[in-house]
Amino acid sequence: MTKTTKMTKRDYFTILRAAYPTTAENYTEVIAFIDHELELLAKKNSAEKKQTPVQIANEGIKDAIYEGMTPNRLYSVTEIIKEVPACAELTNQKVSNLLRQMMPERIERIEEKRKAYFKAAGVWFDNVNKLYVKVAGGFDSSVLTVKINGVEAEIVGGVIYTDGIVATDFDGVYIFALYQDGVLVHTVEYSIKSYVYAKQNGGNAMAELATALYTYGQSAAVYAATLGN
Repeated sequence: MTKTTKMTKRDYFTILRAAYPTTAENYTEVIAFIDHELELLAKKNSAEKKQTPVQIANEGIKDAIYEGMTPNRLYSVTEIIKEVPACAELTNQKVSNLLRQMMPERIERIEEKRKAYFKAAGVWFDNVNKLYVKVAGGFDSSVLTVKINGVEAEIVGGVIYTDGIVATDFDGVYIFALYQDGVLVHTVEYSIKSYVYAKQNGGNAMAELATALYTYGQSAAVYAATLGN
């Protein structure tokens, strides 16, 4: 929700009356017409059905909501309940109903676009081990792009894989960057080492496999170093 500054018909007539040039040839006729319209609006308002005590209380709450909102800021219903004292004891449903009554004259409903995000990461065990991340569902994949260490990668069924990772590079950090409509919305740094650390105390077969995998990688790195010397 966001606060609007829309004016009423009365506001427009009042501004027009004040701004209309007194030197205009038809000044008297125009002012008479405006005064007539303002009089009709006043009669219409006075003829409104008398409100019940509940309706009067609701109007007071709606006024408090409007006065408590900052223009050009987006609010959720929860935020309004927290920040407007008159709503502190009201339910989410009650406030939502009042907000609907205030639209579109006093507030405007704006659907904020959800940001895509990575929901999981792990290691794909195969002939060559790979890291992968999964993008949360419910997003248009045609507007999503993922880069791994700055290089664009393919999204397959919501999953993105690195190239194969050799044993000597198990400590290597891979940065997965998710873009939505060209805007960076989520970044994850991941490595086989971080995967092992997360799994090593699991006390299950996967924990044993992860630990064995990393131990092998460490041994391979040491061996490769000795060959380099």
